Amino acid sequence: MKVHLFNPENDLALGIDCLNYTPSPHARALHEAGELFPAWWAEADDYVIAPLAEYADREWLRENFGIVTAESFTAEACEPHPWGWSRNACRQFHLAGVGDACLPDRDTLSLYRDLSHRRHATALLKEAVYDGEMPVVTDNADAAMAAISRFGHGFVKSPWSGSGRGVFHSAGLAAAPLRRRIEGIIHRQGSVIIEKPLDKVMDMAALFRAGADGVKFHGLSLFEAEARGMYAGNTVAPQQYISERICDHVPESVLADTIEIVEKGLDRILGRHYSGPLGVDMMIYRDNRGEIRLMPCIEINLRLTMGFVAMAIASRLDIKQPRRLMWHRGMLPSGAMALLRPGKEFTPVLL
Repeated sequence: MKVHLFNPENDLALGIDCLNYTPSPHARALHEAGELFPAWWAEADDYVIAPLAEYADREWLRENFGIVTAESFTAEACEPHPWGWSRNACRQFHLAGVGDACLPDRDTLSLYRDLSHRRHATALLKEAVYDGEMPVVTDNADAAMAAISRFGHGFVKSPWSGSGRGVFHSAGLAAAPLRRRIEGIIHRQGSVIIEKPLDKVMDMAALFRAGADGVKFHGLSLFEAEARGMYAGNTVAPQQYISERICDHVPESVLADTIEIVEKGLDRILGRHYSGPLGVDMMIYRDNRGEIRLMPCIEINLRLTMGFVAMAIASRLDIKQPRRLMWHRGMLPSGAMALLRPGKEFTPVLL
């Protein structure tokens, strides 16, 4: 039996790397509101860890969408499936009653954390023979400042962070405070990544699953992100629609070749050490000559992503016309379809 855990704070927990990580109020609210969210991609005989969910929450899912999940699981005979793996995720499974024999050991968790470091996105760009400006990964503040100067300005990224947190743009910051922020990242996480901003046309992602037989392509995702990288929503639609929207900008052959190259590159980087879902954020952008290009890797997310969720919802609801999936805060807008019982701080909705 699979046991699911929605822990969207996991990328931040990786940065802290401790058992008793305390998420920010925003991350905690999202976690608590979305406890039952995995029911959308779980099967009927799977269990979802949701200690704060009420009986009415489960009944609402059953009555509105026919979604039913198991009421219990066997501690020593289950498969834990988190949003993402970290020491803190392991602790949450343990507290929920999952047996130690079913959980990854300390060495495996350390390896997962290392593979989640943003430097591997740069390694994947090299595998893809990307001919643009490569990100700079450094543990030296002088080198980071020099890269920003060379790029004109840049995105500064922590090695571990998620949903736009731990990422900021250097524009508007004077040299002294910019250096202090960079030095702080290096002090906390050991290094920093500097990327040259691109003239974005469209955000997209390629989704994969890794297992004993290597990394295999799973599907495509279209998503929206705010200027500073915060997640804003996903397109929920048939895969053919998503592929066609991407190929409005780049040739189908370029998309197919990129996916194949990235798949092989991921296989070499992960080395069969990771098993589970992962997403590679990409970008369609205009280069300096105004030509449309496909950036093969902005981020590697070694976990579930909202792209996987969008695929699951499109399949479960047999979506034909594109809709928008997003987390909404407060009263639901007119025409929104709530995917969990409304009333908590955040609600996943289809618009």
